Amino acid sequence: MHRKTSPVAVHSVALLSAALLSVGCASGGPAPTPTPVLGFGLPSVQSAVYHVTDTTTLSVNTPLGDIEVEESSLTTLDMAFANDPGGVRVTASVTAFDATTKSDMFPAQEGDLGDVDGGFEFVLNGRGAVEVISVPEASGAAVERARFQAMVYTLFPRLPNRAAEPGLVWVDTVTWSVEDGSDEVASTTVYRYALEGDTIVDGRSLAVIAVSGEGELEIAGSQAGMPTEMTLSGTETGFVLWDLERGQLHASEMHHDLAGTMQVDAGGVQEMAVSASGRSRVRLDAGTGGSQ
Repeated sequence: MHRKTSPVAVHSVALLSAALLSVGCASGGPAPTPTPVLGFGLPSVQSAVYHVTDTTTLSVNTPLGDIEVEESSLTTLDMAFANDPGGVRVTASVTAFDATTKSDMFPAQEGDLGDVDGGFEFVLNGRGAVEVISVPEASGAAVERARFQAMVYTLFPRLPNRAAEPGLVWVDTVTWSVEDGSDEVASTTVYRYALEGDTIVDGRSLAVIAVSGEGELEIAGSQAGMPTEMTLSGTETGFVLWDLERGQLHASEMHHDLAGTMQVDAGGVQEMAVSASGRSRVRLDAGTGGSQ
């Protein structure tokens, strides 16, 4: 005998099958959390204030004796982040700036916010390569203007733009230059990065990235009307603290140690030994990026 099946029975069987399926799926436990990507995207907090400090001591061995020049600066940047077809667009205004250059050979020179005109605008791709749109203008020599040109390339690290697996290592090259008339400053550094683990800072888990680099800096121009060329090479070492959850730089610190020569054409070329050492720090202001 042909038996008809009630629509109610069909519905009941369907509900029972769905329930059994859900129980079966649940018995396998929750789905694993995907490994976060260590790369640049739009951060969960789209505004931030960073403080950048730089100190450098330059030593020159001249025929008249050693000359030592000390340079220091503090720059505060108010940043905003937005999506861009090329990655992440960053705009930053300089809200504080203080710089000092001093030596026994000349009076101290100081700069402040009044010497800075304009702000930063640039685009970062997933690895942190920079497309520069604008940088601030600063009064003074090309070396001073190069301060901001260098900052736009060195403020953020290069990242692998892939899963943040323990032991991850990557290499990238950062090159920048600035020209103004007969003055030129150019830099090339090959960096090696290694994801070493994590640490807790102010209650947040941060990825620890060790950084080392080898680079060369070339400066060409004139001093007191005399053509000069300086070539320095050496190493950089330091670390980056990166907030994987927010996709945001928390802090970085780099130490550089360079040595080379300076040539001065004073009716005959004189070559002098030169060395430069110092430290650069970037830190997120404690009052920004605090909420999502």
